[in-house]
Amino acid sequence: MRNQVVNDRPSMTDLAPWGRVQSVIDIGQGICFVTTDDHGGYYVPFAMLSAIPAWQQEKAAQYSGSRHWYEEDCCWAFVCMAYPDLFPPEALEHATLVVHASFGAMESS
Repeated sequence: MRNQVVNDRPSMTDLAPWGRVQSVIDIGQGICFVTTDDHGGYYVPFAMLSAIPAWQQEKAAQYSGSRHWYEEDCCWAFVCMAYPDLFPPEALEHATLVVHASFGAMESS
């Protein structure tokens, strides 16, 4: 089954929304950056989802099929905004700009 993750952490035997997982980098608090042949993004385990607003989870699910997966082009910014300490200092400003440019008025919802 697609997007199935065992033990709430992706592994090399799992499928991400973008294909077979090629690498998993743990960035902290159970959140991982995952790459595939074609794309990549962040996996957020169930226990960490509550910090991400519901509309952002829904938007991520539109792109990935799951509120646990945040693709690397735009939705990564939701993870960064919820967990800024897991990213380089300059990433938060960039994430805020990405959310505003990509999702506009929804940012304040």
